[in-house]
Amino acid sequence: CHNIHSKTFCNLNNIFSNFDVNTVAKMDANIIIEKHWKKHTTPNEDIKWIRQKRKIGAIINCAIKIKQIIDSHKTFRDYLHSFKIPTILNSEEDIGKFWKSFNNLVLSLTEKRFPYYKNITTLLHFLSDIGYPCNKPDSVVLKVSKILQIIAPRIRTNKKGKGVEVYSDKLKIEAIHFIQEYC
Repeated sequence: CHNIHSKTFCNLNNIFSNFDVNTVAKMDANIIIEKHWKKHTTPNEDIKWIRQKRKIGAIINCAIKIKQIIDSHKTFRDYLHSFKIPTILNSEEDIGKFWKSFNNLVLSLTEKRFPYYKNITTLLHFLSDIGYPCNKPDSVVLKVSKILQIIAPRIRTNKKGKGVEVYSDKLKIEAIHFIQEYC
């Protein structure tokens, strides 16, 4: 842990026992918040930067869900492989298989009430990080997709009367599908 960011994550590793699933699944969010959600002598020991206390519970809930998946599939990777999501896209057929398998994964995670990874953006980001042929449909990808007229976001009016672009999950998938076709 050499810089402020790595020290912050080292602190999380310490608090969450290096994210050992079995250990974290037994933790109590209230105890963690009580011990660590306050100003300490150094910013590296404070976890308020997470901003929302409910995320502490979500970390623990994720561990519980991962543990349940591991109990039935041996590893989380085996669970992902069970959906047969292609890792290489050579044709439109491969892309179609990717999205069919991806949708089945989303459905499974939703049924398991798995926090965060049932969210399209988060799940695509995760899959991209572990080597699957997709991208995170973040604000840059979506804005460029809009500029190139690949997608057309819906405009809604916010509380201040200003028009705000809204990108549905369908539009996010269209943008990533387009990238898969041409990359």
